Order: sequence, then structure tokens, then C-alpha cells
Amino acid sequence: MILRRAVLLFFLSAGLRPTLHAQPHYMVQHFTTDNGLPSNGVKGLEWDEGTGFLWIATENGLFRYDGSEFHRFGSQDGIEETLIFSLFQDALGRIWITTNDHIYVYSGTRFEVVNTGTTPIHFGLGQRFTTIDPQHILFLNHGSLMLVQQTGPQQQWTAVPFFNPLQTGAHPELAHLHSVFADSDGMLWLGCGNAICRVKDTQVEVMGEPQGS
Repeated sequence: MILRRAVLLFFLSAGLRPTLHAQPHYMVQHFTTDNGLPSNGVKGLEWDEGTGFLWIATENGLFRYDGSEFHRFGSQDGIEETLIFSLFQDALGRIWITTNDHIYVYSGTRFEVVNTGTTPIHFGLGQRFTTIDPQHILFLNHGSLMLVQQTGPQQQWTAVPFFNPLQTGAHPELAHLHSVFADSDGMLWLGCGNAICRVKDTQVEVMGEPQGS
């Protein structure tokens, strides 16, 4: 969501972390380019509870706020683009971002670009990630489900199609996906065309009008 007047609300107690018992009243700070925010074109926010940092995706780059200063991540940190579409933090605390045609993951020292091979990748506003587990990150690309995982001796993050040709051949709906959700049991729920697809392990169930969807 584009916040033309970026309003960042956070709890300023114990650093940046909310502490309900220690401080019953909270101070709300409004940040714009007039008082330190590097860009009003905010595309996404992600609160890192482990470090207390606030990550900010903007039209003018990726920034991290530590409670006093905004630090910009750019080419020196591995990010070659300035327009950041979305942010996501996985269960292990890793930060993922998308640009127009790249995915980056933060290793703790710098951002690493995800290898997408020859598959054309195009992101836009509203791109969302989900996870089966911390080692398997999912996203949608041109109506298809993609899987990001570490491969090879160097354990490089690589994106590959989630479904194999036999699965997409048996269920053409899997080539027309528009939403994805992973529940706590590891079940995948997909908006596939005019139906809902449910996936567990390698089993795909398509639920259309006869099933009430």
C-alpha cells in the first residue's frame, strides 16, 4: 500500500519494543521527508521483533530505522535497484524484499539476490510471500507458484516452479493462481482460477462449485 504521507507508529519504550507493563502511555511519532524519512512513497513496513528495527520499503530504496536514524541499503549492500515493492520477514528473522524483477534475502551482513535462472520474474505492488517452513519460501509469478530454497554446494537461494509438469497437466487451474496461503498444518490453499486448490505434500484437490467454493 502506498502511504503518500508516511505515518510510522511505534512504541518507544525499551528501545523500539512495546512494553505494556513498563509504560502505559505511548508516544506516536509521524515521519515524513520533512523530518527525516528518506521517501514518502512507502510500499511496505516490517517490524523486526528480534532486533527492534523497523524496515521500510520505499520508492527510493530500502531503509532501516533504529529509533534515531534511517540507514539506507543500496548497491554496497547488494541491492542494485531503488524501487522496493514489498517486504517479508520469515520465521527465522530473515528479511526478504522484491524489486521489479528480483528477490533479495538479507543474510545479516548484506543482501543476496535469489537465482531465478531463465524464468522471467516480474513483481508488482501487493506481491506477497508465504512459507511452508523457514527453508521453503513461496510466491506467485505470472499465475504460477514458485518455490525458493537453498540448493547446491554453496547453498544458494534459488527459485523454481513448485508444481511439476505432470501436476499442472492434470490440474490446469494451477497455471492460473492469484493467491496463496499456508496454514499451520503445512496445507497450501490457492486461489486457482474460479476455484480453490488445496495442496498437501504432492496431493492436489480442486474445489469448485460442487464442493461449495
